[in-house]
Amino acid sequence: MILIDVCTLTFAWRLFTDVPLVVAANRDESYDRPSDPPSVMDDTHHPAVLAPQDRRAGGTWMGYNAAGRFVGLTNRWASVSSHANADDDTTDDERRSRGQLVVDLLTERGPTNPKTAVENAVDRYTYNGFNLLIADVGWSDDRNPMAIMFEWDGTLQTTQIDPGVHVIVNVGMDDTHMNPEDTDRDAAAVTAQTENARRIRNQLSEHAHTAVTAGEWRSQAADTLRDHEFGVCVHNESQSFGTVSGSLITLHTDQKGSYYYADGPPCTTMFEHIEATLQSENDSPTVWCQK
Repeated sequence: MILIDVCTLTFAWRLFTDVPLVVAANRDESYDRPSDPPSVMDDTHHPAVLAPQDRRAGGTWMGYNAAGRFVGLTNRWASVSSHANADDDTTDDERRSRGQLVVDLLTERGPTNPKTAVENAVDRYTYNGFNLLIADVGWSDDRNPMAIMFEWDGTLQTTQIDPGVHVIVNVGMDDTHMNPEDTDRDAAAVTAQTENARRIRNQLSEHAHTAVTAGEWRSQAADTLRDHEFGVCVHNESQSFGTVSGSLITLHTDQKGSYYYADGPPCTTMFEHIEATLQSENDSPTVWCQK
């Protein structure tokens, strides 16, 4: 098994009657990049947003809001030139943070088409490659339930998500993955990530057929993402890079959500329950932590 840096976002979409979305994800990042655990973001946001925060760039990599929208992001292994200049040589830090795009989509008001919102964003700003999931579960009357995957590598591809278990990694989703020749990564690393993602999806799809509740499926997903045999809980001390946190999110039909967060690699760090009430777009949210 090849150990590689890989953000992993797994989710069950519309498989459980009372829980349309269940997410289990690992975040891989530099050990010295600071972040804050999930909390209700700046209370000027309406709808209110519950998400962790990247302290360096100010954005987030995933979260959900009081309108029942989840947004999650992984990096995509692709070099993206500036849309304004094919010879663009701006550094990663000079481009707009992909995490800021997540915040934009979580704080978006009204029934704006998410596809239009992402298209406008990549047209206006230069971003590095990303894979982005937007899922609306229908808490707000002006948002119909839907889930869409966006892949950005200089061109934008969209995929409507069907009910089922899905796995997003740096090289794509489910059975659609990047060709190693289209990345600057070692071909063996691309192939290994693709295989790891397929094994995870097979495992969690099989479990979805036997799980009685969404909570049981979520527990199995958490066990899979902390299991080193699946290659997505990474410890790379020599490069100061690895799995730095884990997230478990469920959005229910009764306009309630739950967030369990491991502030460290989930193989050695307990998930703690971040219990929040995101009351409505016009109410002030409250949040408390259950240790």
